[in-house]
Amino acid sequence: MIHAAVGNLAPTAARIVDAVRDAHMAHFDETGMRIAGNLRWLHTAATQTLTRGGSAQGGVITRHPLP
Repeated sequence: MIHAAVGNLAPTAARIVDAVRDAHMAHFDETGMRIAGNLRWLHTAATQTLTRGGSAQGGVITRHPLP
């Protein structure tokens, strides 16, 4: 069920990435947090109306749309 939802959201997520990349102004941030005792990073890119987030684990970035 989750894999189907991710697949269904992929086109929207791609449009958000394009819109943030093409925006006149955007804000980028990374925040460290501990999950199960390990340091992880939450990376965000945002405009006034859109937010895109992803987590980095061991140098690999996985992207997750934020509500």
